[in-house]
Amino acid sequence: MQEHVRALRERWFGLGHVAVDAVRHALTEEKDGRLGFQVAESMGVVPSPAERQSMIASLAILATDEQTEVNKIAANLLIGAIERHAYFEMPLPELEKDLERVGGRINYETGKVEPIEKKTTR
Repeated sequence: MQEHVRALRERWFGLGHVAVDAVRHALTEEKDGRLGFQVAESMGVVPSPAERQSMIASLAILATDEQTEVNKIAANLLIGAIERHAYFEMPLPELEKDLERVGGRINYETGKVEPIEKKTTR
C-alpha cells in the first residue's frame, strides 16, 4: 500500500509543470481575475486581514505625526508674526480675524496666543 501511495504522489507531483502551465494560460490568455487574485494571495501579495489592520494603524500614526509637524510649523509662523508685530509695531488685523474665528486672540502684553474667554449667560 505504501508503494502505491508513493507512486501516486510521484504522479501528482509530476503534474506540477502542467498545473503551472494551466495557471499561466488561464492568467495570460483567459485573463481570469479570480485566479489572478488567488495566485497573488497565495504568494503573500494580498495582505491578510491582520496585516491590513496593522497597515491602517500605521497610516493613522503617520498622519497624526505629519499633522503634528504641520501644527508646529504653523505655530512657529504665528509666533514669528507676533514677534515682528512687537518689533516693528505693525498691526495684524488679518491674523487677529483668523484667530478670532478659531477662538483665539493675541495677548500683546505677553506676546502669546490665548483662547478667547467665553461669556457665560445665566
